Amino acid sequence: MWNRIRTLYSPKIRRSLKFRKNLLNRLVWLSCVSICIPAIITGVLYHQLSMSKAERQAIDQNLTNLTHVKDRVEEILHNVEQDSFQLATGPLMNEAYRKPGYSTDYLFQNDLINAISRTRNLNRLIGDIMLYRFGDDYVLSGEFGNLLRKRNDFTEDIYNIPVESKRAQWVWLPYGKAKGYITFWRQLTKPNDGSGWGILMYQIKINVLQNDLEDMSGTAALFVRDTQGDILFSSPGAMPSLLADSQVKDLLTSEDPTKSSYIRDDRGHTYLYTYVKTALGRTYVSVIPREWIAREFLWIQWLVTLIVILVVIMSIGITMLHLRRIYNPIEQLIKYGEQLSLGNMRRETVESEVSFLKDCIDYLKDETHKINSYVSRIEPTMREKFLQMLLEWNPLIRHSLDEDCRTHRINPNEIYLVMIVDIENLHKESRFLKDDEPIVAYAAANMMNELLQTGQFLISGYILNSHEGKASAILYPEKEMSTDNFLLHIRRYAVEVRRLMIEIMKIEVSVGIGKVYTHIADASVSYQEAKNALQQRIYGKNEGVFFMVDGNKMHRSASQVFSQSVEAQMIQALRTGDKAKAQDELQHFSESICTTEDPGFIYQCYFVLLASLLLFLRSEGGNTYHLLSENMLFEELRGCRTSMEIHDWFADRLFGIFMKVLHEENKGKAKSAVAQICQYMREHALEGVSLVQCSELVGMNPTYFSSVFKKETGMNFVEFAIQCKLEQSKSMLVQTDMSIHEIASAIGFSGRHFIRIFQKYNNTTPNQFRIMYRKT
Repeated sequence: MWNRIRTLYSPKIRRSLKFRKNLLNRLVWLSCVSICIPAIITGVLYHQLSMSKAERQAIDQNLTNLTHVKDRVEEILHNVEQDSFQLATGPLMNEAYRKPGYSTDYLFQNDLINAISRTRNLNRLIGDIMLYRFGDDYVLSGEFGNLLRKRNDFTEDIYNIPVESKRAQWVWLPYGKAKGYITFWRQLTKPNDGSGWGILMYQIKINVLQNDLEDMSGTAALFVRDTQGDILFSSPGAMPSLLADSQVKDLLTSEDPTKSSYIRDDRGHTYLYTYVKTALGRTYVSVIPREWIAREFLWIQWLVTLIVILVVIMSIGITMLHLRRIYNPIEQLIKYGEQLSLGNMRRETVESEVSFLKDCIDYLKDETHKINSYVSRIEPTMREKFLQMLLEWNPLIRHSLDEDCRTHRINPNEIYLVMIVDIENLHKESRFLKDDEPIVAYAAANMMNELLQTGQFLISGYILNSHEGKASAILYPEKEMSTDNFLLHIRRYAVEVRRLMIEIMKIEVSVGIGKVYTHIADASVSYQEAKNALQQRIYGKNEGVFFMVDGNKMHRSASQVFSQSVEAQMIQALRTGDKAKAQDELQHFSESICTTEDPGFIYQCYFVLLASLLLFLRSEGGNTYHLLSENMLFEELRGCRTSMEIHDWFADRLFGIFMKVLHEENKGKAKSAVAQICQYMREHALEGVSLVQCSELVGMNPTYFSSVFKKETGMNFVEFAIQCKLEQSKSMLVQTDMSIHEIASAIGFSGRHFIRIFQKYNNTTPNQFRIMYRKT
């Protein structure tokens, strides 16, 4: 046993010892080790010192940032609390609890709602302000007005306010939380005895507050806790589980006003926790993963790694250069021969290097002969090439057909037909690309050949691999039989091919079968008929097996088949963005033209439809040149072979492009139209311009123009018209001596209504405005 092992491994051991005796190689690797080890140790030490310094800097910087965030957020919360206090102690609130007939005094309630709305509009954080007087069955809202408690879910939050234990509080209420609001409520008290008579409830937009918090916090996770330790709100993405650890809870319950500490959680992650407590009892907590701090010094690790890699590459390069000078060309050829032989040729088995090289050349000759034999077997045979030329009726075989049939042992006077197997809807198969169609056709041809060799169908023939991306077969009966019986066996064979393709390869195929002819020369005619039979798929037939038969086609006028109304409805659906309706109209269009059962006419109808859609885009101002230069639409449509492929191409490909181009064009038109109408309304503000009149000026539907106007200007048409009239009234107040009633009449308002509207939009009365600006 030992002798056997020594025989196998002694050559390798000798070559290894030879390599180790090379002093230059040993010095190169020793230099690599001598440079790499100090570089790695120095980098690790510097990295550790830098990380310690970075952690101290991170604590100081994080505390400074958190203090700044605390001051900013406290200012925001204080403003809300101060606004609520001023509103609660205002004269309207003091009058509300003792006013007789308050429940039916709707004018007074309207004044309260206006006061609440003004306060709400002054602060972008406030979503709504609600006033509730104990015992009432309604609530006054700055956004919704007078609300019955039983008809609004927001008012249910009033029952969850702990008015017995507190006077004011920030709190999460069920329905407000579901709508994205955090609530600050304040109990309204009577000045004389301090007893409560109602509740003033502020609904604060938590998303706006969180966005402000995110802008201030940067990458850190921030939490704001109340006096009970509950989280009031946090920055977006901050997980409450970061504060659930027992060590974190012990840190936050400390008496120190500010403190920072690194804490490792149960999963092994380390975080820097920093908190700041306010005089009101709220706690601001910042959490930063330790890995983020380490990222600032990641360049040191990359620098050390780069140095090591450069040293190793340089050492290997020097070693390889030296080895080239040591080893002679014969040795290089010997190694190359060993590599090419994949271990079949060994240097130790021959007496000299020349004999070894000769044996390597002989081995390569044998391998070349094997490869040539294999290539000749897998190439198409001469018979297959001849049959492919026969199907195309190549001019080269016209004068030598009989001789070629004798050469390839083909009986030219047998009855023949051609069958074509085509892949069905390959575009829906995510397993394959469109260019994989020849591969799938090759697999189908192999399956057809195996099924034909079983002999169960009493037919024989020649299978052609992937001709024009399809599998073809020239079939003839094995024994004498009638044409009808032959076609019956052909049908059974085609059905079995479809079944096996679906069952084994999970791919649907269609089979086209030409007519039967009594000479091999007519195989090209049968081949064309088989292709024409497959065209029956274009008008919705999906039997799977198609025969070329003679029949009378239905002749109908173009107006009966190609309906302009269907085309117009399809364009209207795409124009309004209703893709489902457009697909329904496309289905109606397909059903209408397919009744002709004329593939050529059906294809032309689809091309006309495509051209009509492109012409409509051009009429709407779309850049059809740019569209057609980037998309080969007509070529893509021509490549669709079945009704389903064409329908999917229109629905998935063309409709998306159509709607995108149309949307971009309509967007530019809408913006220009709104700008034109705004200028027109400013110039004719005193003439009573209406929405219908303006929409007619730009040729748009009033409803559609109203939505576009609001989207572009941020306000509805009536509000903009009022502002234009108010701008005219300002000019009259400053530049003329007309009375308030005369100015109101000039702009189409009553005197009282004009004063109220003017004060609502300008926060001052017309007389005050005239006095103020005439003095200036």
